[in-house]
Amino acid sequence: MSIHSYNLLKDLGLSEAAVLRILPTVNEQVYRAEQVIYRRATADLPWTHIASGLVCAYLPSESTDMEPFCVHPQGDWFGETDVVRNSPSTCEYVCLTDVRLKQIPGTLVRAALNSEAQFEHLVLQLMAARHQRVLNFTTLSRIHTSELRVILGLTLLVNSLQAAELVLPSPTAPFAEQTLELPIKQSILASLCGVSRSALSIALRHPIDAGLCKAHYGRIVFMQLPIWEKLLVLFRSSPVGLANTSGPGLVKQAVEIAYAA
Repeated sequence: MSIHSYNLLKDLGLSEAAVLRILPTVNEQVYRAEQVIYRRATADLPWTHIASGLVCAYLPSESTDMEPFCVHPQGDWFGETDVVRNSPSTCEYVCLTDVRLKQIPGTLVRAALNSEAQFEHLVLQLMAARHQRVLNFTTLSRIHTSELRVILGLTLLVNSLQAAELVLPSPTAPFAEQTLELPIKQSILASLCGVSRSALSIALRHPIDAGLCKAHYGRIVFMQLPIWEKLLVLFRSSPVGLANTSGPGLVKQAVEIAYAA
């Protein structure tokens, strides 16, 4: 019996009997960066937990670019909406980094929802919280300038990583000194933001010059997390009004607001 899988199920609020019933069915999988985990219209979708790595839910488009609407970090679950409805997958899921997954059959999830009140409450809370993250990525699809798409894409990545508490050096360090490191190829990052690789390089100069991040081969490090939070607030408050704002102008606004707080 996997202790990690046992504790994972217990943390969902399941009774001991339900945990022991589901535990033997937990399936573990490993995927490489850029691999598609589930295609759109996949039937009998399992409920999936990310033990490590980063996964993007997106709608396939006629172009080669993604149309992302949620990024799932380490520790997150995904696919619950389709599992609860017992419907084929409404989107595709692709690995942004190498990932390790744990999967629970959808039939057992639906059975537990009918008999485990605490588990049902947790799943409903998760679906409600997911709605805000989806709205954030919907904003990304409405922005047409490469600079702003990159800055918002990076901002949403930081927000997703913070939700998973993947901060360094530790949660006890002053917030402004904490960093987030993401092992992701810049080609994947460009696709996530819906821009070309060259456009990504140009747009990255603005947050790099402001000391908000460092780009290395195969990874990016985010710094000054309070300013990234202010960037998210700016996008949420006026996504349309920012359409004519330049990348440097937006970064400057966020820095000024962060330091004035």
